[in-house]
Amino acid sequence: MKLTTNMVIQICGIIVAIGGAVSAQTGLINGKVAVVIGAVVAVAQAISAYLGHISNPDGTPAPK
Repeated sequence: MKLTTNMVIQICGIIVAIGGAVSAQTGLINGKVAVVIGAVVAVAQAISAYLGHISNPDGTPAPK
């Protein structure tokens, strides 16, 4: 995965996570929905981090 792709996914995940937390605290969304959104964002960020970890910044596979 290219570095820019990984960065965009991680930054979007942070924005959504912070927005979800603020929305849950202010009552804009239901608590259960906030938990589901948080879980989905966490899984997406984990997959992105793993793919970024096993590849070079240019997207080629990293040596083992």
